[in-house]
Amino acid sequence: MESRDYLGYIKFDGPGIREGMLDAKKAAHTLLCLDDALRLLVGQQQGELKDLDYEIPVKIEEGSWEAWVPLALGGWVAEKLKHQPNNDLAIGAPNLGSDLAERFRDALIRLQWFIKIGNHIGDVFQKRFPEASVDIQKQEIILPNAYGKKLHIPKYYFDAYENMPPKILRRAAEGIDSNKSLVVGAMIDGEIKEEMINRSQKHIFTLNDDDIETDLFPDLIHGMSVEFEGMVTRGNATTNTIGFRYREHILTCEPDSGSITRYKSALFSKCKIFGNIDRTNGLTHDAKKPRIVFYDLQQLDKGDDGESLSMDA
Repeated sequence: MESRDYLGYIKFDGPGIREGMLDAKKAAHTLLCLDDALRLLVGQQQGELKDLDYEIPVKIEEGSWEAWVPLALGGWVAEKLKHQPNNDLAIGAPNLGSDLAERFRDALIRLQWFIKIGNHIGDVFQKRFPEASVDIQKQEIILPNAYGKKLHIPKYYFDAYENMPPKILRRAAEGIDSNKSLVVGAMIDGEIKEEMINRSQKHIFTLNDDDIETDLFPDLIHGMSVEFEGMVTRGNATTNTIGFRYREHILTCEPDSGSITRYKSALFSKCKIFGNIDRTNGLTHDAKKPRIVFYDLQQLDKGDDGESLSMDA
């Protein structure tokens, strides 16, 4: 297969993929996720395509599991548009096919920046960043995370991230496990560039406790003393909180005193947290999702990257 004939792909990579085999349900969910994401993102940029009925064909590559989006897609969609009544976009636009192909390529690149930003801050639901700064000359947003690392983001893609649904990759990311990572590739300047979501990052793109309808962990009563083992997934020096993954949910935790900066080495580490359950909900104590007010956090390993990361205040 000549990769230049394609705009990019979504694929699973890792030792869990053998001879192009993948669980049928995971494969179907991934293809539907790609289809929905491309339609949404291209429709945001080209309003005429929002209600247009068109197909997005993909090629499944043998020897792995890769769903490639063809370069010819732009021409196929352009041809479909030409047969739509009262469609001004298709009138007098000789390069419409190549222009639309660039829209689809750009959608894949926006998905890549969604992954990159999500992995950087550890959260795809956060959309406002008062600590970010702007490089006007380069038209870049400089986004620090809570641990001292800065990501330079073209303003165009930062704005696109703000308008992307947090769940846009959720169905595909649910197929990730210890042997499989999810990869989005895009053809940029004649070569394929990739962004990956691995097992330790999966929760960033799949977990959402904000819309829970029933109590999460109803056995955890307000004021209860707890000792849990889990992983520190993120930190926010502004709110002085950390995210703690416990039984596949992220619990917000805050120290009973002092700053979370003293726990800077615990990012992406397995830890034991000691504290009390807080279910404060206004004047009551019946919040659906518990928080932990902790007095100690003990690191049990060095984390996925083996580094101690500093936090910005």
